[in-house]
Amino acid sequence: MTFRERWLMTGALLLALTGVCAGEVHILPTGSSPAPIEFKRFPDRLHAFVWRNWEMVSLERMAAVLGTTPEKVRAVGESMGLPPHRTPPAEYQQRGYITIIRRNWHLLPYEQLLTLLGWDAEKLAFTLREDDFLWVKLGNLKPACPTLRYTEPNEAATKRCAQIKAVVTSHFADQFATPPVPRFDFVRNLVRSVPVRAYHETPDGVTTNTFGATREGGQQRRIRFLYSQRGLRPQPKRSPNMW
Repeated sequence: MTFRERWLMTGALLLALTGVCAGEVHILPTGSSPAPIEFKRFPDRLHAFVWRNWEMVSLERMAAVLGTTPEKVRAVGESMGLPPHRTPPAEYQQRGYITIIRRNWHLLPYEQLLTLLGWDAEKLAFTLREDDFLWVKLGNLKPACPTLRYTEPNEAATKRCAQIKAVVTSHFADQFATPPVPRFDFVRNLVRSVPVRAYHETPDGVTTNTFGATREGGQQRRIRFLYSQRGLRPQPKRSPNMW
């Protein structure tokens, strides 16, 4: 079995598994289901999809959504002048899932969005409902996006990609040559230990510093933040008509 055939089988399996949860898609909200926004700067939805997910999702996951191979996805991205693809860390999907949802809201139907996220319908429904008014921020609607599949770029698409690549190269070649700072790198900076010399003892005997970190019994505690809204917590199952 060739490498290409293995990836096609893997993609088909993932899509089949998505089909298992497709029956649960009815629990997801739709709102007025308008037509999706058109991305007219790109040759088609396929190229817009690859452009928007290039730095956030692995080639393998995008290929599974499109029903093709990672090599085909890579070729689409490179035809538009995108930098070499780097497999994103797992934390991109753990911390950046809202960006992934937002970027694909007008590109993918729910079934394919679930494949892209690696979620089931119940988890997505919970996130839309409970994650800081996400459904409201998305407009209280899910565009009626047709299923997106890979097709070989035609002559018009190839010509448009060459134009996009020329613009990207002329403006961003220098930046692409510079090692990028990973997303969420600031989190690692926040949790680094604060030097001991930054501490001072308060009248009540607690050693603290200007960053709010404390030392008690010789043990250093990391900085903690409180969120202004109520935190997420398990919710009782509700009727699908709640939307």
